[in-house]
Amino acid sequence: MAATNSAKSVQAILLVDYDNVSPSRIERTPDEVETCASIVVDSLTNLLASMNSLDVSEIMLRLYGGWLFSNGTYTPRGNLLLRRLSAFRVRRHGIRVTPHLVTSIAQHNGLELAGSCRSRNGRFEQKMVDMMIAVDLLHFRRSATERIIVASDDDDLVPALLACQCDSRTSEPVILMRHREQSSGCNDQHLVDCGTEIVLLPNELRRI
Repeated sequence: MAATNSAKSVQAILLVDYDNVSPSRIERTPDEVETCASIVVDSLTNLLASMNSLDVSEIMLRLYGGWLFSNGTYTPRGNLLLRRLSAFRVRRHGIRVTPHLVTSIAQHNGLELAGSCRSRNGRFEQKMVDMMIAVDLLHFRRSATERIIVASDDDDLVPALLACQCDSRTSEPVILMRHREQSSGCNDQHLVDCGTEIVLLPNELRRI
């Protein structure tokens, strides 16, 4: 009988600040949206699979972004991603992926928060996205036993990252995936002292 490593394998919840880690802010066509999303999902799962300290078998992939207009309808990009979500519900690099396009906080799943994409001076911008990630980070850290991973280069999440290490069901550190090297952030020492593990995002996710 073939040997199995199921005793070591773990599940993880990956909170992705989509626009922050996406290699492109400009996605004009359905093909461009799908290609960009595929790069994000593939790069993140490949990074997880390559980490020697982690043996992840399955991830809940939560994609945060400006998906809803103020009237509650999906943005064009949000609608395209929603329709293509099933294409990412596969095993990548040995990891089973369950993707979610996040429009509500985990504690009130199904209660959609309208207005995560709003127009200001003729330009669309995100609203509430960082706070949704922060709230979910604290929620999962308090209630879940899975490994918690955050993919974002946004320092607005630093307070939540510090707080969640002090209130957890597990002693495993939160993993922060970002573009910047460790010690390049002004609060990195606080993050490290509290147990946050900082991991570099792959070059494939560098902004083009």
